Amino acid sequence: MIQIKLINQDSKKLILDFLWEHQEYCMFLLSNIKEFGGLLGESPNSGNTYYIENNKKIEGVFYLARRGNLLVHLLNENHIDQVIEHLQSNEKIEVSGVLGQASQASSFYNKFKIKHKLEDLFLSDEILYSIKLDESLHKVENVNYFPKDKIALYLEFVRGFYNDQNLPDTLDDETRAKLFNNSVDKKTIWSLKEDNEIVSMAAMNAMYENIGQVGGVYTPKEHRSRGFSKKCMRGLLYDCFHQHKLQKIILFTGNTNIAAQKVYEAIGFKRIGRYGMFFGKRTS
Repeated sequence: MIQIKLINQDSKKLILDFLWEHQEYCMFLLSNIKEFGGLLGESPNSGNTYYIENNKKIEGVFYLARRGNLLVHLLNENHIDQVIEHLQSNEKIEVSGVLGQASQASSFYNKFKIKHKLEDLFLSDEILYSIKLDESLHKVENVNYFPKDKIALYLEFVRGFYNDQNLPDTLDDETRAKLFNNSVDKKTIWSLKEDNEIVSMAAMNAMYENIGQVGGVYTPKEHRSRGFSKKCMRGLLYDCFHQHKLQKIILFTGNTNIAAQKVYEAIGFKRIGRYGMFFGKRTS
């Protein structure tokens, strides 16, 4: 018998074990459950976690964040309609985006789009990469953790990143600043200086156990084509291995972003799959 249940202390480990088996597609889920406990809180990234149980085995996990993003991983796409019906019956938050393995995320989004008359904001079938870390990594000169007093520059970089990617940014500067301070405290955001000026940044957007996920690699247009993103990424990888004790890094980038693909593949990242990010808004 198939049942959909809300996470509790008894099921939390089983859920995390399931997600760990599919870690490449589930870093947001793993990291958010670890940080927020799997239940809705004040953070825009917190949300309620549900799991699909069939004959006492977990066949899927989904998580609706406060900001409206649905994070999902299913073993069987036949459960999609059940998930949507459950959300409509149990959640007041409106789904505005879906993230997960590309085909699943696309199927979910298309159903939400028809049902709620969503207008497309950002639809991307991303290339999923991974790289294993080891002792061969070297310290990179002028790559350090992002200075906490440079928050204005960080916000400028973030706006540039979202504009470049045509990504919808649902967070205001105050919320973004809180997330920035949290990242600085955790040492999960890096900067590269050239001639005493910060010219590139890179950050982790999820971490769990010995695996991390990169997000927010950005170099302003006036500093591009000079290898700064590659250098900043190499510094990030070094610190992830030596400071954070990570053994593998995951990231994804748009299938039309050839420049980014060349950077990551030159560093040693290997293609392992496809990741979907689909965002829309209600037309009425």
